[in-house]
Amino acid sequence: MKYMDWYKTEETLYTNDGNKIKVLCLDSQDNDEILDEWAMHFRENYRSLDDLDFDRHGTGKTREEFLENDVFPDKK
Repeated sequence: MKYMDWYKTEETLYTNDGNKIKVLCLDSQDNDEILDEWAMHFRENYRSLDDLDFDRHGTGKTREEFLENDVFPDKK
């Protein structure tokens, strides 16, 4: 997981009950291979490809189209 080197600590926050939370930022570099690896890992932790295919079944959309239009509709 080469993208792990891209994570940089941005700040430390505390929950209402005093638990410490590190906020990380992904300082991506101009490397599509590593960025694709990060995106795949992130997506698979959010929703498995089997679940994604089940949900998009019958829509006629590719995985990319379904993710962009139905799962993450706001590109911001």
